Amino acid sequence: MTESLESQAALLTGQLEAVRRLSTLAVAPLSRDELLEKILDTVLDVAGAEAGSLAFVDPDTEQLQFAVVRGPAATTLKDVVLEPGEGIIGWSVQHRQPAIVPDTSTDERFAPRVDQLVQFVTRSVVVCPMVLPDRVIGAIELVNKRGLPSFTQPDADLLQTAATAAALVVDNCRLKAWATRKVDELSTLVELERQLNATFDPKRLLCYVIESAVRAAGGEAGSLLLVDREIGDLYFEVATGKKAHEVKAFRVPVGSGVAGWVAAHKEPLLVVDVDSDPRFDSTIAQSLSFDTRSLVAVPMLLRDQVLGVIEVINIPPRIASRQEYLNVMMGFAGQAASALERAHLYEQLENRVASTEDELREAYAELHHEKKRMEAMIESLADGIVVVDPARTVILVNRAALGFLGMAAETAPEGRKLSDLPSSGFLEPLFDEAARQPWEVASGETRLGDLELSVNATQVLDDGGRPVGTVGVLTDITHFKELNRLKTELLGIVSHELRSPLTSLKAVAATMLHDRELDESTETEFLEIMDDQCDRMNRMIGDLLNASRIDSGRDLEMTWEDVDVVGLVNRTVSTMRLAAARHDLRVMVPPSCPAVRADSDKLQQVLTNLLDNALKYSNPGSAVTVTLTDHEDRVELTVADEGVGIPESEVPKLFRMFERTRGKQTKTAKGTGVGLYLCKHLVEAHGGSIAVDSMVGRGTTFLVTIPRSRSTEPECTPQ
Repeated sequence: MTESLESQAALLTGQLEAVRRLSTLAVAPLSRDELLEKILDTVLDVAGAEAGSLAFVDPDTEQLQFAVVRGPAATTLKDVVLEPGEGIIGWSVQHRQPAIVPDTSTDERFAPRVDQLVQFVTRSVVVCPMVLPDRVIGAIELVNKRGLPSFTQPDADLLQTAATAAALVVDNCRLKAWATRKVDELSTLVELERQLNATFDPKRLLCYVIESAVRAAGGEAGSLLLVDREIGDLYFEVATGKKAHEVKAFRVPVGSGVAGWVAAHKEPLLVVDVDSDPRFDSTIAQSLSFDTRSLVAVPMLLRDQVLGVIEVINIPPRIASRQEYLNVMMGFAGQAASALERAHLYEQLENRVASTEDELREAYAELHHEKKRMEAMIESLADGIVVVDPARTVILVNRAALGFLGMAAETAPEGRKLSDLPSSGFLEPLFDEAARQPWEVASGETRLGDLELSVNATQVLDDGGRPVGTVGVLTDITHFKELNRLKTELLGIVSHELRSPLTSLKAVAATMLHDRELDESTETEFLEIMDDQCDRMNRMIGDLLNASRIDSGRDLEMTWEDVDVVGLVNRTVSTMRLAAARHDLRVMVPPSCPAVRADSDKLQQVLTNLLDNALKYSNPGSAVTVTLTDHEDRVELTVADEGVGIPESEVPKLFRMFERTRGKQTKTAKGTGVGLYLCKHLVEAHGGSIAVDSMVGRGTTFLVTIPRSRSTEPECTPQ
């Protein structure tokens, strides 16, 4: 009795130790196979069994496959596969119940086929299923208890503990593998996202996508097909594997083959055996001599539009979860679609940016050209331009303004204050006035040295009416001031010149009216005076009219004819005899001279003006000589006097309109200031020239050269 109790106590102690060891093993840091082997070894040792095994259910076929085996038939038993429900272990799995069989020969559930295959004799069996909350994953079995005919209930209880531990180990390993797989998948997707964000090159993006997809799917090769929007079929954009280059020559119609089916139905597809799936088209595989056994294909969708298909060939035969596997592949496809759209948008953006850059370059070039053109125009203006900003900092000063202000042309005043510019003090008050009246133009005049300037200033406003600067325009009005002076002077001269002959005419007419009994000689003298004064007024008016015509840019009307120059000189001198009564008027002409092609009236007007000039500026009794010289191709006419002469500084002004020589000896001389101006233009109208040689106190000589003939004779001469 005592020995029996001690034996039972020892057995119980062993079982408790076994339970402790099993509980420890369930969480030990070992691999799945190592843990299962130690669990089986523990129950074998404690239960005293000859052999034992761990078998798992194939989730696809529901067959039992031996994973861990101990005992004499361990090697051969691993190759045995039990059909669903076959044998006592199959029954236990199917019914989720443990079983104790003391004698297998009397149990109809026993499958002697296994003993025959492995050449082993099974007498007794105890088996427990490995059960998880949602399914049975397999069973653990002990065979032939040593020293006893059969296993006992304590053995069954111990085996149940071992089965629970084994199920826990398997599930923990599954969860750990799932977590590891998920981490790997997420890491792959994160890395893929990082790589996709690192480039916008579509080719590189898609290559990286398919390489990552093949690696994650554990496939042998892969390809990424895109939809050709124009044709409507699929073409291989990128591919990996042995036939990567050759496969690009093929196209897949939408709806044909696995990839075409996926594109048409917008659904993923996992084919574990292509030979048993009618959707698989072997045409491409056969053409490339490529052995395709299985594949997975997923659509690249973007807003429910198919952009393409990702295909991975020859994936692992066993997949833990089909749905998870497809979800991962769909993740790759989604990222590929997004990356493709980003690349497309980036390409559009790049093209738009490039186009905009081209437009900006063209606009800048045009703006630069326009700026240069405007600068050239501003620089070429005769008016001075001064532009300042609201703080009176100089923005622009053109060449004319620099000259007005006495600054060198190479000076760069931009950036300086207006007050720092020399001679700019007159601008400040006008700019102040312009600032007070932004819609008005402030005007004024100033003198800088010999220059008379008109200054206009106005504010420049932007579209919002805010001042952005002030512009000052400086106009040289020296010439206009001088013209105004000359005009005033001319009015005085003309009035005086017209009054003189009118006074003579008035005196003669009054004398003749009051003294009716004049002798014939006196009457003749009075008539000659009247005629001479009328001629004088006529010449004066004619000179003014011709000068006005020339100055306004109108053409001189010329009447071309063969002119006897000798006769013309003699006639002109004769008409001037009365005016030259107090001078020694000499004429030196050849007896004869070939005719000159000219306008007779215009030539006579030239000679008359030159003679009139010589008589006015020479003393009574002095000689005035008219000389005509004949040359083969021209005639030369000189008018020389012994008068006061012309200072050298005054010579350049002689032929300007309204200009008269200035000096004490010439101040009292009468004249309009248009005679020499008119002579010059009349001579040039004949294709000739006029020159002057003079010395103060020694007299002046004018030389007129007229060509003998002209190749053309226009009706008028352009000025």
